[in-house]
Formats: sequence, C-alpha cells, structure tokens
Amino acid sequence: MPARRRSPRPDSGRPLSPDQPGRWVPGRRPSGRPRQVLAVAALVTVVLAGLDVAGGPGPGALRAAGATVFGPLERVAGGAGAPASDPASRRLDDALAGDRKAAVDARATRVAQLLAAPETKGRSFVPARVVAARAGTTADRVTIDVGSRDGVGEGFAVVAADGVVGRVTAVAPWTSDVVLVGSPELVAAVRVGRDGTLGSVSAGPTAVPGASAPLALKLVERGRAAPGDAVTTLGGTAVGALPEGLRVGTVGRIETSPGSLTATGTVTPTVDRTTLDVVGVLLPTRRTAPRPAVTGGAG
Repeated sequence: MPARRRSPRPDSGRPLSPDQPGRWVPGRRPSGRPRQVLAVAALVTVVLAGLDVAGGPGPGALRAAGATVFGPLERVAGGAGAPASDPASRRLDDALAGDRKAAVDARATRVAQLLAAPETKGRSFVPARVVAARAGTTADRVTIDVGSRDGVGEGFAVVAADGVVGRVTAVAPWTSDVVLVGSPELVAAVRVGRDGTLGSVSAGPTAVPGASAPLALKLVERGRAAPGDAVTTLGGTAVGALPEGLRVGTVGRIETSPGSLTATGTVTPTVDRTTLDVVGVLLPTRRTAPRPAVTGGAG
C-alpha cells in the first residue's frame, strides 16, 4: 500500500504554496487592487481634462461623468482598515471616535435647526451636507452630497438654518454644485424692509469671500431703505428664480449719489458661508391650475 502524504501542521512554520488559502506566505506582496484602482482614477482624470481642453462635451457633462466614475472608485479604494492592536493606536482610535460622535451630535442639532427654519416651513426639501468648496475669481461654489437620483435638479434653491445659501447649477447622480449668494454669477431679486422695496443683491465690493463680506444692494428707482432693514428674496416663476421670502440679510448702509434716482448700499448676509455644513435643497412647487379672473368694483 503506498504511503499517505501528510499535510504540514498549521504550527509547523512551513510556508504553504500560493494556491493554499488561509495562510500568509512570507515574501508575498499585498494585493495591488487599491493601486490599480488609483491608476484607473488617474487615467480617467487625464482623459476628462483632455476632453475639456480639446473642446469636448460641456463642463456639466464632464463633471457628471467624473462624479459618476469617481464616486464608486473612492468607495472601492477606501477599504476598512484593520483594528488597532497597540495601546497608543487604540487611544487614538478612541479619541477619533469621540470626535466623530461630537460631529454627529452637532450635525443632528443643525438638522433640527434647519427643520425649524422659516425657509423650510411648509416646503419639501432634500437634506444634504457640504462636502467640498471652491473659491475662484468668477464664482464661489460648494458641492453637496445629493444629486439627480435624490430628486435634485438645476436651478433648485439651497437654504441653511439661517437663510438662503444659493442655487444648484450642476447635477451629477449623487452630488451637485451650488453657486453661492454673493457670487458674481448670482444676482437675486429682493424685497427690502416692511414696505417691500424692490431691489437686487449681487457680489459685494470686496474680493475676499467670507462671513463678513457684504453683498451689494441696488434699489429700484426712488426706492428707499434704512440700515437694519430685512432683505428677503422676491420670488419668481422663471427657471432658477429663488423662492419668495428666503432671508438674505440686513441692510448695512445706504448711499445716494447727488442727482441719482437709484440708491445703493450693502447687505450683511445672514448665512456664514465659511461654516456651511447641513443644508436643504428646496423642491420647487408649480401651479397646476389656472388662476381665476375677478371683477373689481366699488364695495
């Protein structure tokens, strides 16, 4: 009878062949899957940049393509790490866990404040988080973590607990870009004060974006306003018009040039753009029935 081969014992210390699962083989290199994923991501970046320079699809299409590709790649490349084993690492993990819990609690508070804000009262909205920011010479934008698959579309208004934030300008399946109030790209029609004086708000005179950066106010001909007056959005039916009644800020100062019928001034915004976190994307409401005609007359 032929002799039976004995398998090496698990504690024998002998390296097993690569086709035997469950054991680490000395000298074997770890899996290169994350490295391959990053290589693919870099290649896609080069391709998208080349298309943009060569006059390919519009920037909205390129952004949607990039967001669609990189979202899944980021989830694949960022796998869960192994639990810490040494005491120092465990203490660091505990500290980070505490920070994460504090961040979650703070975010829950902001969500509650958003739900209680006048901007969301009676309105349907999609809650979101700001996940990226970009300041430039032509626009100030942030990226939020909701997109077309969440029901978000271009032109939708974005608000925070303190007032209006801006308007959605580009949408990908899971993210969206928002141009902020105070950007040169966004001019908002407003009402000022108790009398509801008509005007517009646009980018302020300062080139440095921030919480204290004032917005520029321009009133209609012969319109009047005073420092401290509330400024809210006018509303409108055009695509991209901000809904009526959203808080923009308060009048800082009013200036009237000699011989001019139009007053100008500044507005201190209610929203601190430097600390944006939890926001809401307002879902538009459209009239579905015609407005009936009425007849005037002496009462």
